[in-house]
Amino acid sequence: MFSEHAVPRQKIDIPVEPKAALFVEQSRQRLSLTAEYNSLRHCNTLSSPKVFAIGSSTMASLLGPAIKRMLKRSRPKAKFAQWGKPSSGLARPDFHDWPAQVPRIIRRHRPDMFVVSLGTNDYQALRKRNGSWVRPHTARWKRLYAQRVRKMLELMSGEGRTRLVVWVGPTSFRGEGPRVLGPLISRIVRQEIERFGGPAVFVDAFAATSDNRNNPLETYRIPGKRRPQPMRSHDGIHLKIGAVRALMAAPAVHHLLKCIAEDKP
Repeated sequence: MFSEHAVPRQKIDIPVEPKAALFVEQSRQRLSLTAEYNSLRHCNTLSSPKVFAIGSSTMASLLGPAIKRMLKRSRPKAKFAQWGKPSSGLARPDFHDWPAQVPRIIRRHRPDMFVVSLGTNDYQALRKRNGSWVRPHTARWKRLYAQRVRKMLELMSGEGRTRLVVWVGPTSFRGEGPRVLGPLISRIVRQEIERFGGPAVFVDAFAATSDNRNNPLETYRIPGKRRPQPMRSHDGIHLKIGAVRALMAAPAVHHLLKCIAEDKP
């Protein structure tokens, strides 16, 4: 089942609208610090790792295949598998319980690295295992969501915290929920990764797809092209393939490559 676009090992330039450039540049600087501390200092460099990616519909349709193509072109010996469950996240374990699935993935596939793209479907109340709900915009919601992120990091990194985890955060789209909860979820995931003792790094997809007021951007710029490119698909929620490649897949692969040895000629 370990079942394309070269990615340089240097700095990845995320194309954004000018009005959001400063905000995203600040985010990129924070991301670089997180990567330096949590990824470069702790990850074991492997020559032919197994990378497993989990997420929702974007992972299943566009992000997973984009990561696979980029990874194979840069590190042909790396193996890649994905599981994208549409509408899934950490808010509704009654619908799909990712923390329960991760140990099963590890037993079956024995991955060396994880890429996770969750959060966009979590702009809602949190369902507890006893059937009760925790409303958003409350301290209880923040604590419970942080606990679920922390649990995922611990499970994916494993005993001894040896597996690299690259977490691609939620993206923005129109609505009060995304505008308020999107940056909150991104902040929670970033903080949990910064506190985490193992090899983990955060890709801030919300900052890359929103302006400095947390409203969704509709276009992005590709270096060398004069006109901005449309970012969103017809539903206004999902991103087009070019945006997924530039704003989500390329930064994720950039961090994976730091922990994968170059193939010898």
